[in-house]
Amino acid sequence: MNGRKQAASDVSSVAVNMTARPGRLLLAWSFMLMLSLLSSTVE
Repeated sequence: MNGRKQAASDVSSVAVNMTARPGRLLLAWSFMLMLSLLSSTVE
């Protein structure tokens, strides 16, 4: 039972890591896009 539980937690942690990285990348990209849009409207 414990082994199965451990494997499940490992899989879930890997899934969280894989979704967290692109999420941060997307957040940074959208932030840069917003900044460029703001600067273009100011000029």
